[in-house]
Amino acid sequence: MVVSASTTKITWELLPEDFVLDDEPVDNVNQPSLAAALTESLELAGKLPETALATTNYGICATVNGKFVIKAPDWAYVP
Repeated sequence: MVVSASTTKITWELLPEDFVLDDEPVDNVNQPSLAAALTESLELAGKLPETALATTNYGICATVNGKFVIKAPDWAYVP
């Protein structure tokens, strides 16, 4: 078995002032309701501590090998 390591350069920079992020949903228009229901369910069950962070409706932006990449997770939990 041959294993080779790839080199990926990832940097975190501010987006340019003229960069436009589209507000229109890309695929799942039900995502905000599902994310809210998940968060509320965890809160009601006592599974979401006050110190935790549950996030929706955001984008993670990075530059990967010189190209802007933007990903928008449906829901995230940070304990």
